Amino acid sequence: MKSNDIVSKIQCCEALGCTRPTLDKWIKAGFPVIAPPNGNRRMGYKISVSAARRWLKKRNAAIQAQRPDIHSRIYEAVRKEWWSLCRPLMRPDDLRICRNQCKTVDDLIQTGYRMGKSIGYRLEQLSIGMWVEEYPEDVL
Repeated sequence: MKSNDIVSKIQCCEALGCTRPTLDKWIKAGFPVIAPPNGNRRMGYKISVSAARRWLKKRNAAIQAQRPDIHSRIYEAVRKEWWSLCRPLMRPDDLRICRNQCKTVDDLIQTGYRMGKSIGYRLEQLSIGMWVEEYPEDVL
């Protein structure tokens, strides 16, 4: 650990590009602090920037791992829309069959087209729109 690596809270905020309230939230969440002020506010925090960057990298990786993948998010959004559009039009037997057979986004869209062209089109546009939001054209 280099001596210029140990900084105060303000310098840490500048190095990480965050605000002090954000840094305070991170400290409460387990942000690595070398020396917290022991009752004396003038002493201030001592923070290692390299340890802080490692902690943030590990934290962001954990957050990304908990986030559902794009396919699951699109399926869930299309399923909710399908449910709100198709349910009023279907008989209970049809609903039971569709609920058990619609396992993919394409199944939901095909069922929507069977219920009506506008429903299928709306579901298809929703799924396409979510792909474009997640992956802009410059990435694709």
